[in-house]
Amino acid sequence: MRNKIAVTFLATLLVFGITACGMTSQEGKQQSAGNPEPTKQGATIQVTTKPESVTPAMSNLNDDSISPVQKKKNEKVQQYKEMNRRAEKGKTVFVGSSLMEQFPIVKFMLKFDKDYRVYNRGISNYVTADLLATMEECVFELEPAKIFINIGTNDIASPQYRQEDLLANYDLILTRVKERLPKSKVFVMAYYPVNAKADFPGIDQTQKEQLFKTRTNQAIQDANRAIEQLAKKHKVEFINVNQGLMDAEGNLKQEYSKDGLHMVEKGYQVVFENLKKHL
Repeated sequence: MRNKIAVTFLATLLVFGITACGMTSQEGKQQSAGNPEPTKQGATIQVTTKPESVTPAMSNLNDDSISPVQKKKNEKVQQYKEMNRRAEKGKTVFVGSSLMEQFPIVKFMLKFDKDYRVYNRGISNYVTADLLATMEECVFELEPAKIFINIGTNDIASPQYRQEDLLANYDLILTRVKERLPKSKVFVMAYYPVNAKADFPGIDQTQKEQLFKTRTNQAIQDANRAIEQLAKKHKVEFINVNQGLMDAEGNLKQEYSKDGLHMVEKGYQVVFENLKKHL
């Protein structure tokens, strides 16, 4: 009798276990079906110069396979995502690479118009493919009324640089902005000149060669003419913000830069004076 009861009890446990597993599996399927992974707009379009590992979910911040540079990019995107939750929609955003990240636009605006809200979403080492992968965090989540873009100088600095690749990615950026934010006013900013001639503290000849091997003023001027035409194609405004930045030879004035590429605040002040009428 006891054996019969034991067998019956074990059979009941076995049935319960199978049922529970089935319920858990089904719940997982329902959750997956009820919360599908969002499909990014334009995900089927090929992007040139694919970023190393840009992941908006930021799930790989501790992945040793990701380079320190990429980890910093991902961390910055995550930081912006958190900041976006507290940001006001319908304001102005500046987006791009380190040349935008280091632009003290918020500081300038406090002096120019303390009630004007502006957000800086520049990220160091960003190329056009990086921005394409993080348009949500850098632009769309803010739903801005105005967007100022300066992205692509790091593309020009790449040993594999081809202007057609830069333009293809920039074209996608402007296309996606138009699709998602058709009422936003977009401004494409000219690339700044560089100074590969002057000497700067801490920058030796090897570093100079690395910085300016392909990122020459001629390549920048050619790219500026190309993105100006691209802006016309998309019916957005191209802003030449470089008036007053160059010396007699067409180089970025030495007093405006700390390394021949990145500017100090008084250099950015010149840029701000050139674009503030568009704010």
